[in-house]
Amino acid sequence: MLARFLHEHSDQVCRAAGMAVGPELAAIVPSGQGRPGLHPLLGLVASCVGVPIVPLSTAPGAAARARGLADGVAAGWLTVGGAVAGADVLLVDDTWVSGASAQSAAAALKAAGARRVALVVIGRHVDPADPRSAEFLRTLRSQSASIS
Repeated sequence: MLARFLHEHSDQVCRAAGMAVGPELAAIVPSGQGRPGLHPLLGLVASCVGVPIVPLSTAPGAAARARGLADGVAAGWLTVGGAVAGADVLLVDDTWVSGASAQSAAAALKAAGARRVALVVIGRHVDPADPRSAEFLRTLRSQSASIS
């Protein structure tokens, strides 16, 4: 599905991010759970985008749930493991809860010199108990009711 989406829509994603042609690099938002080893998306994204992957990783000992944008960048919970200066980067996240992880990853890439960052999110986790999800759930329910 990711390969098909990127094939059919990457031009629109890149244009929306202000990229003239497309990304020169790709990156994956690291797991907030401190998952050991390579991120499961690494091989999938690498096979879909055809550009080098720049590694993003959580700093050793960083709080796994330190997700505030200012906290994430200022405290250095994310490190960029390659040269990104002047490059347009496609950032891929495997879930979206609050957006803070993706924002922190994009900010880390920009702080490391990336020119532009375009984000593609594969899925969204909705926790009905999380107040931040309330508006999203209301919108879904109203759309479902109008279709019925």
